Amino acid sequence: MSELKEWSRERLSVLNGKEYLALRAQETFPLPEKLHSQLLALPKGALVEWSGAPGSGKTTALLSVLSQNPQLRAAWLEEEPEIYPAAFANHGIDLDRILFVESSLENLLWSGHAILKSGLFQILVLNLKSSLSLSEMDLRRLQLASEKSQATTVLLTETLRDFGNWAIRLQVQVSRKNEEVSLRVLKNR
Repeated sequence: MSELKEWSRERLSVLNGKEYLALRAQETFPLPEKLHSQLLALPKGALVEWSGAPGSGKTTALLSVLSQNPQLRAAWLEEEPEIYPAAFANHGIDLDRILFVESSLENLLWSGHAILKSGLFQILVLNLKSSLSLSEMDLRRLQLASEKSQATTVLLTETLRDFGNWAIRLQVQVSRKNEEVSLRVLKNR
């Protein structure tokens, strides 16, 4: 645990009075070869939305973040398992750092809260289907749990959702054209 605290102090930066984990992510890159990376700061203790159509590269971009930060532990939460764990290994990610959770729609948010309360993970990924609609209360609870645990909660969505101005700190649209995946920051507060 002291190793984690030491890493956090080294990698933590303060921007406009807010704490961010400095993480490396891919801005635009041809797959699977050359990676042109840009520094993308994922806010620590906040909600982040990565939106894009199926096959747009949301998972690939997130796997790049995880592979470039081998000290991070992540929980990947889905209603139906769509993620292919071997893809993590193909990106050089040790599967011992990842918790894969399948949860019913009714228990998806409860499972997310339990994971955040555990304090064991720096990143929680919620793969949200269009069938799941989050109320303001749901978002506020997730936001508070993320703040308390100082974990980044990444909401993967297919279409941009109107979560209100206050809930989401960073909103990124992911798209793919031919073999290039690009991340476009729509909101960063």
